[in-house]
Amino acid sequence: AERYDNETQHVVTLTNGFWLADSACTQALWTVVMTGNPSRFQGEPNHPVENVSWLDVQPFIKKLNTLFPDLHAHLP
Repeated sequence: AERYDNETQHVVTLTNGFWLADSACTQALWTVVMTGNPSRFQGEPNHPVENVSWLDVQPFIKKLNTLFPDLHAHLP
């Protein structure tokens, strides 16, 4: 489901373990790391940050990894 006609499903074998966050980045976390909140729907710091693009997230990840070097955060 959700594939285009030019995409082919294939088997993938993972050779290294990884951890994938099971929750969205909260507005509170974004604000602490980036000192600002781009969300349109503000007022509840535990709600997910929204209204950010892939390009917006790159500096966030860089700063997050600077604050927590052992985290090795990145997008999948």
